[in-house]
Amino acid sequence: MSGLAGMLGMSADRQREREAQQKQRDAVQKKQREEAAKARKKAREKEAARIAEVEANLAPSQPRTSPTAAERAQVVVDAYLDNPPYYGASKFENNKTVVEYCRGADGRSSAPPDKSAPGGWAFGTRDPLAVVRLLKAGVWSPRGVHPPLWGLLEQTIAAREAANSAAAETASRARAEASVQAVGHKTAQELREEEEARETLRRARAVEEDTPEELARCAALGVSSAAVQASSMWEELGPCSNAGLSLAGRVLRVLDLFEDPKVPYVPKLVEAFNRRAADKDSWKWYSLDRLLEAIADGAA
Repeated sequence: MSGLAGMLGMSADRQREREAQQKQRDAVQKKQREEAAKARKKAREKEAARIAEVEANLAPSQPRTSPTAAERAQVVVDAYLDNPPYYGASKFENNKTVVEYCRGADGRSSAPPDKSAPGGWAFGTRDPLAVVRLLKAGVWSPRGVHPPLWGLLEQTIAAREAANSAAAETASRARAEASVQAVGHKTAQELREEEEARETLRRARAVEEDTPEELARCAALGVSSAAVQASSMWEELGPCSNAGLSLAGRVLRVLDLFEDPKVPYVPKLVEAFNRRAADKDSWKWYSLDRLLEAIADGAA
């Protein structure tokens, strides 16, 4: 190693410095993993507390020997969601749309068809958000969950996704703080100045604040928080300021405009938005119209 360091003009001090930096990065990654585990545990405890509170509110003044209808319904929904993949029944003419929706926002969440299902194949997904899109499209019925419980099923999925998002956000903040402390690329003062600059830009553009309801609906549709924030630079989505919309509201307006049970515009748009937020160079469409045409033609 010393010979290679000499060939590259690297001093022994520089080599030791690099080794120290590597140890520091390893420590940061370990701390990140620990923080993420703590965040997931906290989210599970919060969900357990919520369920306990619901059960306490449902408890009558006198002891009872059997669960209420609401409790039985929640048990059915929880049992379904706790045992992925999520299979359901669909008509043959809707199978193409169902298969597309089952793939989820990442395009890889579909489950192998259940060929033993009564009446033909049953298609499934591992993505709870895909279950919501399938229900809204009206082309698929979740196995073992009757129509009167579909509303509760969607609500439970939204609650779980919100808890997961909160845990992910906590872990993300922990990683950011650890990275700043360990690597020193940005000081706390620099981070505050960047946040102030973003706030100034938001006020200058007169963009409304995202409401909790809008953010929850974006999460239910599979739109990442990064995509919502990045959309501030996507002029093809239309104006925000003179329309009185937030960033999340503008994204939802576009998705609502092109919701179509026959053409998977919404999942494809969500997939494109998330991919563009993660890697701006992946955006190969010159306009939103071009993307919509590609979706309709099956080329996106």
